[in-house]
Amino acid sequence: NAEKIVNIPIMFMTALSNVMLPRISNLLSKGENEKTNMYMDSSIEFILFLIFPMMMGLLCVAQDFVSVFFGTEFLKSGILIKLLSITLPVIAVANIIRTQYLIPHELDRIYIVSVSIGAGINIIMNMIFIPRFQSIGACFGTIASEILVMVYQTAKIRNIIVFKQYLKKILPFLEKSIIMFFVLECFRFLDIKPLLRIMMQIVAGSFLYGILNNVYIKSLIKK
Repeated sequence: NAEKIVNIPIMFMTALSNVMLPRISNLLSKGENEKTNMYMDSSIEFILFLIFPMMMGLLCVAQDFVSVFFGTEFLKSGILIKLLSITLPVIAVANIIRTQYLIPHELDRIYIVSVSIGAGINIIMNMIFIPRFQSIGACFGTIASEILVMVYQTAKIRNIIVFKQYLKKILPFLEKSIIMFFVLECFRFLDIKPLLRIMMQIVAGSFLYGILNNVYIKSLIKK
């Protein structure tokens, strides 16, 4: 159940990647490498603009969400959702690298090796942590494997794409998402029904994040 909820934001990433893959391949066949880099740059910026608040939102509403939609018997799923939500930005970056750079440039070997390393680490960590921590131990394995996949892929193309240039663009999104998180956490002090609190947090979080990123949203509309 925890994975089902965390997979919802991942659908946004998959949708963008599925749309962009043929476009990037077409541009490469025409030798328009600068345009492909521009699209990748915009994709990473846009996806992380969406994913950071989704991650923080899941951290805020996880416990209430589980109690409302799954019942009190599944309260532990709230902890698992919080742990798995950490992987969202990591999966987002790896997803864009794979579909907008590795596959169009026929660098499938890097992708296959990264996934193999991730799977191997996941199996080893599951064998170590699941007997001791059960489902939480499985989350440890997932988090470690997703991080390793992204690190391997970025390391392999670090001489081609300078990822430091993205930090200046995406760090403000993370900072504003953290501000949103602390504001939404204040709703926990309200003595109201969990469902109403979730709805209030979603509305307030969307409104606040939109105001904080007003400049970026306007530039996005112009583009």
